[in-house]
Amino acid sequence: MPLMSDVRAQRRMHRLFKATWVRITLGTLGWPLLVGYLLLTEDWRVSPVWALAFPAISFAVAWLFVGLKLFERFPKLNSYLLYSDTDQTRPSSVSSDDWALKQANYLNSGFRAKAVLSTPAEDGLICVPVLLVGIGPLSAALGGLAFGFLHLGRFTYLECMGKSITYAAVCYFVLPHGVLTVVLGHVIMNGIAFVGIRIARRKISEKLRSNSTPHTDARASSVPDQPPSARAGGRGR
Repeated sequence: MPLMSDVRAQRRMHRLFKATWVRITLGTLGWPLLVGYLLLTEDWRVSPVWALAFPAISFAVAWLFVGLKLFERFPKLNSYLLYSDTDQTRPSSVSSDDWALKQANYLNSGFRAKAVLSTPAEDGLICVPVLLVGIGPLSAALGGLAFGFLHLGRFTYLECMGKSITYAAVCYFVLPHGVLTVVLGHVIMNGIAFVGIRIARRKISEKLRSNSTPHTDARASSVPDQPPSARAGGRGR
Protein backbone atom coordinates (compact mmCIF):
# COMPACT_ATOMS: atom_id res chain seq x y z
CA MET A 1 0.00 0.00 0.00
CA PRO A 2 2.72 2.57 0.79
CA LEU A 3 4.22 1.95 -2.64
CA MET A 4 0.89 2.54 -4.38
CA SER A 5 0.31 5.74 -2.42
CA ASP A 6 3.80 6.97 -3.40
CA VAL A 7 3.03 6.26 -7.07
CA ARG A 8 -0.28 8.12 -6.83
CA ALA A 9 1.41 11.07 -5.14
CA GLN A 10 4.07 11.19 -7.85
CA ARG A 11 1.41 11.12 -10.55
CA ARG A 12 -0.45 14.00 -8.88
CA MET A 13 2.74 16.05 -8.70
CA HIS A 14 3.51 15.16 -12.32
CA ARG A 15 0.11 16.49 -13.41
CA LEU A 16 0.63 19.61 -11.27
CA PHE A 17 4.01 20.57 -12.73
CA LYS A 18 3.10 19.54 -16.29
CA ALA A 19 -0.30 21.24 -16.27
CA THR A 20 -0.82 24.16 -18.61
CA TRP A 21 -2.43 26.23 -15.88
CA VAL A 22 0.84 26.32 -13.95
CA ARG A 23 2.63 27.99 -16.87
CA ILE A 24 -0.35 30.28 -17.46
CA THR A 25 -0.40 31.26 -13.79
CA LEU A 26 3.30 32.06 -13.88
CA GLY A 27 2.81 34.32 -16.88
CA THR A 28 -0.47 35.94 -15.83
CA LEU A 29 0.68 36.71 -12.28
CA GLY A 30 4.43 37.21 -12.70
CA TRP A 31 4.38 39.71 -15.54
CA PRO A 32 1.53 41.89 -14.18
CA LEU A 33 3.18 41.96 -10.75
CA LEU A 34 6.49 43.04 -12.26
CA VAL A 35 5.05 45.63 -14.65
CA GLY A 36 2.58 46.92 -12.07
CA TYR A 37 5.28 47.34 -9.44
CA LEU A 38 7.56 49.20 -11.84
CA LEU A 39 4.80 51.56 -12.98
CA LEU A 40 3.56 52.31 -9.46
CA THR A 41 6.92 52.74 -7.77
CA GLU A 42 8.88 54.03 -10.78
CA ASP A 43 11.80 52.03 -9.46
CA TRP A 44 13.76 51.60 -12.69
CA ARG A 45 17.10 51.11 -10.98
CA VAL A 46 19.52 48.72 -12.68
CA SER A 47 22.97 47.97 -11.32
CA PRO A 48 25.10 45.93 -13.74
CA VAL A 49 27.66 45.31 -10.99
CA TRP A 50 25.10 43.88 -8.57
CA ALA A 51 23.46 41.98 -11.43
CA LEU A 52 26.71 40.05 -11.79
CA ALA A 53 26.31 39.01 -8.17
CA PHE A 54 23.50 36.68 -9.29
CA PRO A 55 25.77 34.33 -11.30
CA ALA A 56 28.55 34.79 -8.72
CA ILE A 57 26.26 33.55 -5.92
CA SER A 58 24.98 30.73 -8.13
CA PHE A 59 28.49 29.49 -8.92
CA ALA A 60 29.53 29.79 -5.28
CA VAL A 61 26.61 27.62 -4.15
CA ALA A 62 27.31 25.09 -6.92
CA TRP A 63 30.98 24.85 -5.95
CA LEU A 64 29.95 24.44 -2.30
CA PHE A 65 27.66 21.54 -3.17
CA VAL A 66 30.37 19.89 -5.26
CA GLY A 67 33.05 20.51 -2.64
CA LEU A 68 30.90 18.95 0.07
CA LYS A 69 30.12 16.02 -2.28
CA LEU A 70 26.42 16.34 -1.52
CA PHE A 71 25.41 14.51 -4.70
CA GLU A 72 27.35 11.44 -3.61
CA ARG A 73 26.46 11.69 0.09
CA PHE A 74 22.72 12.08 -0.46
CA PRO A 75 21.82 9.96 -3.52
CA LYS A 76 18.11 9.95 -2.62
CA LEU A 77 18.05 13.73 -2.99
CA ASN A 78 19.91 13.46 -6.30
CA SER A 79 16.76 12.30 -8.09
CA TYR A 80 13.85 13.88 -9.93
CA LEU A 81 10.33 14.38 -8.66
CA LEU A 82 8.69 13.67 -12.03
CA TYR A 83 10.98 10.94 -13.36
CA SER A 84 11.81 7.47 -12.14
CA ASP A 85 15.26 6.73 -10.75
CA THR A 86 15.93 4.10 -13.41
CA ASP A 87 15.83 4.50 -17.16
CA GLN A 88 14.60 1.24 -18.64
CA THR A 89 15.54 2.32 -22.16
CA ARG A 90 19.14 2.96 -21.19
CA PRO A 91 21.76 0.30 -22.04
CA SER A 92 22.99 -1.70 -19.06
CA SER A 93 26.41 -0.02 -19.25
CA VAL A 94 26.66 3.65 -20.13
CA SER A 95 29.89 5.62 -20.13
CA SER A 96 30.20 8.92 -18.30
CA ASP A 97 30.39 10.73 -21.67
CA ASP A 98 27.15 9.11 -22.86
CA TRP A 99 25.43 10.12 -19.65
CA ALA A 100 26.87 13.65 -19.81
CA LEU A 101 25.64 14.12 -23.38
CA LYS A 102 22.13 12.99 -22.50
CA GLN A 103 22.12 15.30 -19.48
CA ALA A 104 23.34 18.22 -21.62
CA ASN A 105 20.62 17.52 -24.21
CA TYR A 106 18.00 17.46 -21.47
CA LEU A 107 19.17 20.76 -19.96
CA ASN A 108 19.45 22.35 -23.38
CA SER A 109 15.81 21.44 -24.11
CA GLY A 110 14.78 23.87 -21.36
CA PHE A 111 16.18 26.90 -23.21
CA ARG A 112 13.31 27.87 -25.46
CA ALA A 113 11.55 31.12 -26.29
CA LYS A 114 8.93 30.61 -23.60
CA ALA A 115 11.68 29.92 -21.06
CA VAL A 116 13.29 33.28 -21.87
CA LEU A 117 9.96 35.04 -21.39
CA SER A 118 9.29 33.22 -18.12
CA THR A 119 12.51 34.47 -16.51
CA PRO A 120 11.23 38.01 -15.72
CA ALA A 121 7.85 36.49 -14.78
CA GLU A 122 9.54 34.29 -12.16
CA ASP A 123 11.34 37.30 -10.72
CA GLY A 124 8.13 39.34 -10.65
CA LEU A 125 6.18 36.52 -9.01
CA ILE A 126 8.73 36.16 -6.20
CA CYS A 127 10.53 39.48 -5.81
CA VAL A 128 7.52 41.81 -5.82
CA PRO A 129 5.88 40.12 -2.79
CA VAL A 130 9.26 40.16 -1.03
CA LEU A 131 9.56 43.89 -1.73
CA LEU A 132 6.01 44.57 -0.55
CA VAL A 133 6.53 42.66 2.70
CA GLY A 134 9.99 44.08 3.19
CA ILE A 135 13.38 42.56 2.48
CA GLY A 136 14.64 40.60 5.42
CA PRO A 137 16.08 37.17 6.30
CA LEU A 138 12.64 35.52 6.55
CA SER A 139 11.11 37.04 3.41
CA ALA A 140 14.30 36.30 1.44
CA ALA A 141 14.29 32.68 2.66
CA LEU A 142 10.63 32.26 1.67
CA GLY A 143 11.39 33.75 -1.74
CA GLY A 144 14.22 31.26 -2.17
CA LEU A 145 11.94 28.36 -1.21
CA ALA A 146 9.34 29.50 -3.73
CA PHE A 147 12.00 29.72 -6.47
CA GLY A 148 13.22 26.21 -5.73
CA PHE A 149 9.66 24.88 -5.73
CA LEU A 150 9.00 26.37 -9.17
CA HIS A 151 11.88 24.30 -10.58
CA LEU A 152 10.97 20.90 -9.12
CA GLY A 153 9.50 19.93 -12.48
CA ARG A 154 12.87 19.87 -14.26
CA PHE A 155 15.63 19.57 -11.68
CA THR A 156 16.64 17.19 -8.91
CA TYR A 157 15.82 17.86 -5.28
CA LEU A 158 19.42 18.83 -4.54
CA GLU A 159 19.58 21.15 -7.53
CA CYS A 160 16.36 22.83 -6.36
CA MET A 161 17.85 23.21 -2.88
CA GLY A 162 20.83 24.92 -4.46
CA LYS A 163 18.50 27.19 -6.43
CA SER A 164 16.60 28.02 -3.23
CA ILE A 165 19.79 28.99 -1.40
CA THR A 166 20.97 31.02 -4.40
CA TYR A 167 17.74 32.93 -4.83
CA ALA A 168 17.37 33.57 -1.10
CA ALA A 169 20.80 35.21 -1.16
CA VAL A 170 19.83 37.14 -4.30
CA CYS A 171 16.66 38.43 -2.62
CA TYR A 172 18.63 39.55 0.42
CA PHE A 173 21.71 41.06 -1.22
CA VAL A 174 20.75 41.94 -4.83
CA LEU A 175 17.06 42.83 -4.65
CA PRO A 176 17.70 45.99 -2.54
CA HIS A 177 19.40 47.39 -5.67
CA GLY A 178 16.24 47.07 -7.76
CA VAL A 179 14.04 44.30 -9.09
CA LEU A 180 15.33 44.98 -12.60
CA THR A 181 18.83 44.28 -11.31
CA VAL A 182 17.61 40.80 -10.28
CA VAL A 183 15.99 40.30 -13.69
CA LEU A 184 19.19 41.34 -15.47
CA GLY A 185 21.27 39.04 -13.27
CA HIS A 186 18.85 36.18 -13.87
CA VAL A 187 19.06 36.67 -17.64
CA ILE A 188 22.88 36.81 -17.46
CA MET A 189 22.94 33.60 -15.42
CA ASN A 190 20.68 31.81 -17.90
CA GLY A 191 22.81 33.09 -20.76
CA ILE A 192 25.98 31.74 -19.15
CA ALA A 193 24.27 28.40 -18.54
CA PHE A 194 23.02 28.24 -22.14
CA VAL A 195 26.45 28.97 -23.62
CA GLY A 196 28.12 26.53 -21.23
CA ILE A 197 25.71 23.73 -22.09
CA ARG A 198 26.08 24.34 -25.84
CA ILE A 199 29.89 24.22 -25.58
CA ALA A 200 29.74 21.08 -23.42
CA ARG A 201 27.39 19.36 -25.90
CA ARG A 202 29.67 20.14 -28.81
CA LYS A 203 32.82 18.94 -27.03
CA ILE A 204 31.21 15.74 -25.75
CA SER A 205 29.68 14.99 -29.15
CA GLU A 206 33.03 15.47 -30.88
CA LYS A 207 34.71 13.20 -28.35
CA LEU A 208 32.08 10.49 -28.79
CA ARG A 209 32.29 10.70 -32.58
CA SER A 210 36.06 10.26 -32.44
CA ASN A 211 35.64 7.30 -30.09
CA SER A 212 32.66 5.50 -31.56
CA THR A 213 30.95 3.17 -29.08
CA PRO A 214 28.14 0.58 -29.28
CA HIS A 215 25.88 3.13 -27.59
CA THR A 216 25.69 5.45 -30.60
CA ASP A 217 22.16 4.35 -31.47
CA ALA A 218 21.09 4.79 -27.87
CA ARG A 219 22.40 8.36 -27.86
CA ALA A 220 20.66 9.21 -31.08
CA SER A 221 17.33 7.86 -29.84
CA SER A 222 17.43 9.46 -26.41
CA VAL A 223 14.60 11.83 -25.53
CA PRO A 224 16.01 15.32 -24.79
CA ASP A 225 13.04 16.38 -22.64
CA GLN A 226 13.65 13.56 -20.17
CA PRO A 227 16.73 13.52 -17.94
CA PRO A 228 19.03 10.53 -17.54
CA SER A 229 18.77 8.63 -14.28
CA ALA A 230 20.39 10.86 -11.65
CA ARG A 231 21.61 7.85 -9.69
CA ALA A 232 22.12 5.20 -12.34
CA GLY A 233 23.94 7.64 -14.59
CA GLY A 234 26.53 8.29 -11.95
CA ARG A 235 26.80 12.06 -11.74
CA GLY A 236 30.37 13.11 -12.31
CA ARG A 237 31.64 9.58 -12.70
